Amino acid sequence: MKRYFQSKLEIFERIQWLIKLRWIVVACAFMAICVAKILEPLEFTATPYCLVVAFVAGCNLAYAFYTESLSVEDDELKAKRLANIQVSVDLVVLTLVMYLTGGIESPFVFFYVFHMITAGTLLSIRASYLQAALASTLSTSVIILEYFSILPHHGLTILHPLSHDLYLDGRFVITMVIELIIVFFLIIYLTNYLSGLLHKKQEGIRELSTLLDVGKLLGSTLKLDVILDLILNTAISETGTSAGSVALFDEEKGELNIRASKGFSEEFLSRTLKWKVREGGMTDAILKGGKPFVVENASEEAIFNNQVLLAEGIKSLIAVPLFTEDRIVGILYVDDFRPRKFTESEVRLVSIFATQAAVAIDNAQLHEKTKELAIMDGLTGIYNHRHFRETLENEIMRADRYHHSLSLTLIDIDDFKNFNDTYGHLEGDILLTSIADLLTKHTREMDMAARYGGDEFAIISPEIDKERAFEMADRIKIEVVDNFLIKREIYASVKISLGVASFPCDAASVDDLIRKADLALYKAKRGRKNKVCTFTPRLLTGR
Repeated sequence: MKRYFQSKLEIFERIQWLIKLRWIVVACAFMAICVAKILEPLEFTATPYCLVVAFVAGCNLAYAFYTESLSVEDDELKAKRLANIQVSVDLVVLTLVMYLTGGIESPFVFFYVFHMITAGTLLSIRASYLQAALASTLSTSVIILEYFSILPHHGLTILHPLSHDLYLDGRFVITMVIELIIVFFLIIYLTNYLSGLLHKKQEGIRELSTLLDVGKLLGSTLKLDVILDLILNTAISETGTSAGSVALFDEEKGELNIRASKGFSEEFLSRTLKWKVREGGMTDAILKGGKPFVVENASEEAIFNNQVLLAEGIKSLIAVPLFTEDRIVGILYVDDFRPRKFTESEVRLVSIFATQAAVAIDNAQLHEKTKELAIMDGLTGIYNHRHFRETLENEIMRADRYHHSLSLTLIDIDDFKNFNDTYGHLEGDILLTSIADLLTKHTREMDMAARYGGDEFAIISPEIDKERAFEMADRIKIEVVDNFLIKREIYASVKISLGVASFPCDAASVDDLIRKADLALYKAKRGRKNKVCTFTPRLLTGR
């Protein structure tokens, strides 16, 4: 909601500026009354002017107290309404002062110019033009009523002799009325135009600043989850929306997966976590469009017919496809639960930001793949020996810290050399890959299967004692040998042996645990093979 709060802060700052300016005017007006009274004590009546100054001071005090009672979290409409009331009351007071000081001859007629500039700066375009219309109505009404002598004519004798000559000339009065109306609306037009240019410049500076800050943050990490959260939070903050998500594209499956989300219900996320890109659907239109896809009112968009989205209550959104030079990365969504008109600045900012995001996501994914390749075995697709060693060290440290058990299972393919000599290395590679897949499938999610050596595998099992590790190893042997190898003629003669050791009951270090598991494996192979053995102290004596 950052941009939304910035908008409200600007209104509060302008209101406070107007209150300060009004105190300066009150002080100057009071001093002017005192000077006028001193210079012409007999002919100048200060009472009506003092009453006007007192009224303005009282109103300003009330405005100041009310403004202090408001907070940035309050409804923006309250601040806008307060600004409109202040400017309107100021206009009425200015008209009264103009009437009391000579009407069309009053030197304070020129203050309407400053009032129009204030209205154009402080209020919205529509409200500022309404102020111009009100100023035209009030000022010309005073001039016309004085011309027809319906209102008595007043004047400041200290400034000029009281004269009715101007009011006797109807052409002058008509010309003055037309000129005032033209001047009021022209000033409002110019003020709004210049304010618009300044606002665009400020928006551009703000966008550049935001993009620079986000670019630095995106460049500071290669962790995909961190990058996705940063992208999503920034997009939601800058657009003032209530929810959003980042969906990454899986090119092989032709589907999008939500990897980061905010502001949605659990039911909605469970139903939209993955979806296929359907020809002619909204997702297809977003990806093919190649530019921000904006929906300001879902009920008016025929393509917005997804019942899951409608049931969640999404009424408006900006969806920006994420592309790099050679591929689709995904889609960035910012959503709101009410119809709303997105500004050009918001759409432009999200669009430029999406370009940065796509590059950052692509780099993070490339880094993950590179990192994965460094720790994965190229043939079997499971972890390699180096990563196995690092993981075992970390898991032993964690098990020691939290006083948990940890078990290690070493697996060897019996007579694998004979199989290679008989059927060739290609079939040997297929066998290794098949067994690796089975090990991954039949171990827990928290376990880690790795290729330990040529025809050896290892399984690290956190928080499992030796007895449960033996049961798991025996189950793996059944799945690999009895349910897979024996049922395929080419593998019917292949068996596996397994050795199990546990920390801390069998070993106190990484090397010691590996050595103990290897002794258990050697015991299994030394016998009739195709069996599971656990480490016992007797194995250290060779028995």
